[in-house]
Amino acid sequence: AVTSGLALRSGLGEVEVREVEVRLSRLPRALSGLTVVQLSDVHVGPLIGERFTRELVARVNALRPDAVVITGDLVDGGVHELAAHVAPLAELRARWGTYFVTGNHEYYSGVDGWLAELARHRVRVLRNEHVRLGDAASIDLAGIDDAMSARFGRGHGPDLARALRGRDPERGLVLL
Repeated sequence: AVTSGLALRSGLGEVEVREVEVRLSRLPRALSGLTVVQLSDVHVGPLIGERFTRELVARVNALRPDAVVITGDLVDGGVHELAAHVAPLAELRARWGTYFVTGNHEYYSGVDGWLAELARHRVRVLRNEHVRLGDAASIDLAGIDDAMSARFGRGHGPDLARALRGRDPERGLVLL
C-alpha cells in the first residue's frame, strides 16, 4: 500500500524538467544550442487528464523548443475516452514541429485510432521513417515503432533500415 501510494504521488506530482546536454559530432555549428524537448511515459488516462496535459504543454512551450518529441506511452486508454485529455497537445509550439513514436501502451489502447488522433493535433507520427530538422544546417530525426509492436500485425513493428533509407549518412541523426 505504501509503495502504491508513493508511486501514485510521484506519477501525479509536478513534471520534472531535466536539462541534458548531448554532444553530436555531426551537429552543424549553426545548430549549436538546438533544444529538443522529450516527453515520455506521460500515461494520460483516468488519473492524468486534460488539466495535467494543459499544464505540461505550457511548461514545454515556455522552454521555446526547436522540436518536441514524444517517445511513447502517452496514453492509457482509447481515443473515445481520452481524446479531450490529449487535445491540448495541439497547442505545442516548436520551431520544427512535434513528433511521436509509439510505446507499448498505445498498442494496448487502440494504436490506429491514436495515430489518427495525434495527426489531427499536428503531432507528426514517425513510423519507421525520418525527417530533416533545420534549414540550410540540419540533422535528421528518425523514429521506429515500439520494439514489441510487430506482434500486433497490420504492418506494425520496428524497422530501422526502413527508417534510415534514403538519408544522407553524413548528416547528424537522432533516433527515437
